[in-house]
Amino acid sequence: MERRKRRKFTEQFKAEAVKLARESGKSLRKISPCPVVTGSGLS
Repeated sequence: MERRKRRKFTEQFKAEAVKLARESGKSLRKISPCPVVTGSGLS
């Protein structure tokens, strides 16, 4: 079984995701365009 490659997000993407989450009051999972993005994926 082949492992999936880990996704890499730019610093800009991470900053925008955190900004959107804070301003909207929603979780990162709810605002993420990708359903597998989690808080740990943005650290």
